[in-house]
Amino acid sequence: MDEIKPLGFISIKENNQYTAEIYVMGVLPDYHKQGIGRDLFNRALSFTKDHGYEFLQVKTLDESHPDIYYADTRKFYLSMGFKPLECLPELWGKENPCLVMIQCIR
Repeated sequence: MDEIKPLGFISIKENNQYTAEIYVMGVLPDYHKQGIGRDLFNRALSFTKDHGYEFLQVKTLDESHPDIYYADTRKFYLSMGFKPLECLPELWGKENPCLVMIQCIR
């Protein structure tokens, strides 16, 4: 029998009655760029719509940090319709400036 192994995951957190947040999301590196992240995001978006949220947010590392992997992460979220809202340079410490990205759920 073939082993079933999870390739990715997503966790949604309620911030308030209007806003949900992608709290954490991950896809195994060997499976990047195969639509798994997009599918996870679309399922999360459907969930948030079904539960009446108006906004979806995600936090990631700001572009002022040189990490190339987070550049790909920001690019992914931009392609999913998120827009940068604000950089909170002290939230995770000066070494890890936090970028808050949002989108309106329609």
